[in-house]
Amino acid sequence: MKQEPNRLSPLFAMALFTLMIGCIFGLIMLASNLYSSLVQSQNQNNTIRAGLSYLSTSVHAADAENAISIRTGPQGDALVLTNNESGYETRIYLLNGQLVEELSPIGSDFLTDYAQPITEMQEFKPCFLSAQLLSIETSAGTVRIALQSSQEGAL
Repeated sequence: MKQEPNRLSPLFAMALFTLMIGCIFGLIMLASNLYSSLVQSQNQNNTIRAGLSYLSTSVHAADAENAISIRTGPQGDALVLTNNESGYETRIYLLNGQLVEELSPIGSDFLTDYAQPITEMQEFKPCFLSAQLLSIETSAGTVRIALQSSQEGAL
């Protein structure tokens, strides 16, 4: 007996092949979206950590007797890091949704036109918890910095 070839076999094989290709593309798209969201989250986390690390490093670099103070800035409190040897002070404050840094002569007015952006930030509130402990609350988190020198008028 001679068997006739089934006419549906090639169509069935083609449909199965198409289904497998569709599944593979679907998995590739899912993996691509997952990887993209992971990279975006990691970049956002790195930006947040970089801003807080920058603040901490700047304060530690300026840590000297009575070199760190808090003054009222253009849009809230400003962290002022004074270098008496050079006659200049670094001011870190919030300006239009950006954390900015400004280098100015000691005691001069704020010159917002010359401020350099550090990172995007919605909240910035430095405060002394004691004469040797500075806390900086930001929209990215809070950093507490232990100072080696004492700051006059810290409380």
